[in-house]
Amino acid sequence: MFQWIFERDRLDVHVRVLWFSDHEQTNRRAEILFNANCTLDQLARAIIAGFRRLHHEIGERAYEAGWDFSFPAHEIAALDQARRSVAQLS
Repeated sequence: MFQWIFERDRLDVHVRVLWFSDHEQTNRRAEILFNANCTLDQLARAIIAGFRRLHHEIGERAYEAGWDFSFPAHEIAALDQARRSVAQLS
């Protein structure tokens, strides 16, 4: 099981992805798969780019079939708009 941890400090974010081999996390021993610091803007841009690439490569139908969720087009557009609004304030 994966656990994503985001810790924010003003405009910076510490991102960690942990892997637990025990899906019930009874032993709480995790392997750190990813550990990075970035700005909120960098994180937002990476998320947006990843979803755009996914949309281009597999499309909404395949995404929905594979994940049993609608493709988050509106959410990604809202994230991009929020990112642009914050960037204009800087």
